[in-house]
Amino acid sequence: MFGELRARIAGLAENGTLSELEGLYRTAVERREVLPNGRLLSAVIPYWATGDRVPDDLEQMPQYLDPFARRFNEAPSPLTGAVYAQALLQLAGMERGAAWAHETEPSQWAGFAAALSTAQSVLDAANPHGEDHYFWLEVSSEIGQVTGMSDAAREALFERAWSLDRINISLFGGHMQSLLPRWSGRDGRYADLFARRVLELTGAELGCGGYLVAYSYWASYPSNPQVEFEEAVLDQSLMRQGYYDLLQRYPESLVMRNTLACTMSWMGDEDLVKQQFDSGLRLIDHDSWGGVTEFMSLDRAARAFTYAREVA
Repeated sequence: MFGELRARIAGLAENGTLSELEGLYRTAVERREVLPNGRLLSAVIPYWATGDRVPDDLEQMPQYLDPFARRFNEAPSPLTGAVYAQALLQLAGMERGAAWAHETEPSQWAGFAAALSTAQSVLDAANPHGEDHYFWLEVSSEIGQVTGMSDAAREALFERAWSLDRINISLFGGHMQSLLPRWSGRDGRYADLFARRVLELTGAELGCGGYLVAYSYWASYPSNPQVEFEEAVLDQSLMRQGYYDLLQRYPESLVMRNTLACTMSWMGDEDLVKQQFDSGLRLIDHDSWGGVTEFMSLDRAARAFTYAREVA
């Protein structure tokens, strides 16, 4: 059911029917439908509209962006503005590229900054002015992470968004990622305090799973070098309990099973990695393994399975 809905939403922009997104989003918010991996449907619908059919070529980006810009200009609202800003974030990423900062050309930095500036202007124009509109807050927080927004302002946006959807995995996982010692300048204990707060606030729904999911965003971080397990100051017993709690709650979720396998591999618990593959995990979810490309994710998963089979 959700696969068909995702395909429909992904095609709204190029089919000229983006106006349908608002109704679909509103219905999902009202019904609080949950996906097999525990995510609220309303939390992912906008990303399906902007993220599933991004062109590979920068020259095609104006055509990609045009439906989102037109819809915002026709019917300005916190949702249409946040969706357009999210699409502009896709442009910013393509302009910047994936090279190290010192290898990035001035023209790339200029394109990156211009896209972010436009996105921020759109968000400002779509400001709900006191109303807590979840997706507007989420995108504002996301942009704040790359535009030099103060820690206090960015965290205030995050807290407002998170208060509306405590089990939004990508939201609190993304925030956990921003607390990496290499980015935040704080040691791993500060991040662990946040992971324990996730555990406290999501325990009714996720058991200890929220604690594991927070750290899964370190385990799968698509950087070079990747985040070493030694950078974390975590409780391995809570991680293992989180593994079993999530497996019990979402046994049929391919994304969750990949997340569990990747995170346990990062932690060095090869018995649990082997358990996932031995119990039938054969399809690899690209995002869960953090590869820059699908091939890199597949390679990382294959190496994790091979090593676990050898030593477990």
